[in-house]
Amino acid sequence: MKYFVEQKVLTLVRAVFKVYNEQDEIVYNVKSSLTIPRRLMIFDKDENEVLRIRKRYFRATPRYDVMIGKERQVRIIKKIRMFKKKFILRSKNPELDKIIIDGDIIGKGFEIARDNEVFATVNKKFFSIGDKYLVDIHDEQYALIYLGIAIAIDEMVHKGK
Repeated sequence: MKYFVEQKVLTLVRAVFKVYNEQDEIVYNVKSSLTIPRRLMIFDKDENEVLRIRKRYFRATPRYDVMIGKERQVRIIKKIRMFKKKFILRSKNPELDKIIIDGDIIGKGFEIARDNEVFATVNKKFFSIGDKYLVDIHDEQYALIYLGIAIAIDEMVHKGK
């Protein structure tokens, strides 16, 4: 399934995203907290929180947790690479553990995969006002988590966090 993630441009303090499905319907709203530690919350169309992204501070490399309720689903760890963007997922769930996220040098395209099996791809539009992404998810079972991962990567790569 394809999702389109669009960041609202004219927000002064908080990050705000809208997530659309292929029928151009809003399926999720994403808002950042105004507190420290920084959090991003994903809400369904009825404004129920369905996912939370939390930045981990005081680490050698950037890390974010993707959580449902109070339970961490995955931890995204940025790897130090010269010519590529690379992340690894850690999870108690063996289906999500040790998934690799490889991206191009400028952070416009990412592939979420393990052992040549692609679970999702994330591509940023080059010429747009605000950040706009196409998130193509091949593994619908974890679609919400992959959307959270895509938004967390945007925070890590394009916000200098």
